[in-house]
Amino acid sequence: MGMTHLKISKASRCPIHEYEDLRRKLYTCNANIYFNWQCLQKKLIPNYAKIEIPKNSLDSKFTQRKAQTLRFKDEIKCRY
Repeated sequence: MGMTHLKISKASRCPIHEYEDLRRKLYTCNANIYFNWQCLQKKLIPNYAKIEIPKNSLDSKFTQRKAQTLRFKDEIKCRY
């Protein structure tokens, strides 16, 4: 037995609930920015940011690392 989801229209929502939802989204966004920033500083790449490039030479490894770092930086810019 699954739980039923109630759809509440925005007109009937309490302002307190709207405030809590907005605050939760803000805290989640800030946590994501902080996580990405810490990964950049510690030079770590999480699984969701991995980019696969064929590894035939040292140049390809350098390019892969740069692409992953650029993806992080773009994610941080997008979150701001």
